[in-house]
Amino acid sequence: MVRSSLKFFCLTLAMQGTFLLAAENQAKDTVSKENTTPAPQSVAAEKNSAEARADKKFGVAGRVGLEMGMTASGVEGFYRLSPDLQLGLQYMQGSESLASKVDVDPTVSLDKLHIQGQTALAIARYFVCNSLNIYAAAGQRTINWEFAASSKLSLISMSAKGKTTSIVAGAGIGNTWSWDNGFFLGADWFGAFVPLSSSASSSVTRNGFTENPDFDDTEASAENVGRKLGKANHYQLLSLNVGWAF
Repeated sequence: MVRSSLKFFCLTLAMQGTFLLAAENQAKDTVSKENTTPAPQSVAAEKNSAEARADKKFGVAGRVGLEMGMTASGVEGFYRLSPDLQLGLQYMQGSESLASKVDVDPTVSLDKLHIQGQTALAIARYFVCNSLNIYAAAGQRTINWEFAASSKLSLISMSAKGKTTSIVAGAGIGNTWSWDNGFFLGADWFGAFVPLSSSASSSVTRNGFTENPDFDDTEASAENVGRKLGKANHYQLLSLNVGWAF
């Protein structure tokens, strides 16, 4: 009986040793496989903005931001000359009422002073790194203005229209984030433009009088605003772009 018990005990130890050895070998195989299998990479690591835009030659985007001192919106289209350089055209338009910002004689009421600005630019955008880019642009800036004034002491009034055209050039900095499906989101953080040349024209309509010193001053003031607008620098601030490249 004792001999049988010892044989059974030895057999049990042998089986347990076999199981432990098999488990150890299996664990070693698992560790070896884990060490030789490459770690999975995220999509963000494999694909960045530079790679996503590299094979897309054309693009179009809608834009909105602060330009010429007013909220403006427009479009931009481009052709990608190389992975880091794109050439395009940009159009922006905005408007604002400036009646409260012009000083006139106390006897005169400035009823209207409306400004509408437009820019049509050729733009080159160079990507310094993944999404960061700098841009240079040149083109035409047009500002149309209209005002109406009336006397506080009588029924006479006047109105005027004017147009200022300037050739401008400037530069700025922004980011453009691109996705594989062609969608891109951009922000032009800051851009500055200076006029290289400008011209201004205006026409005036008088109602109820031929000459009045108060209205002559108002007319001169409005025309002076037009000339100053033509010679003024303007800025792009936080212009957002949302578009599609293909």
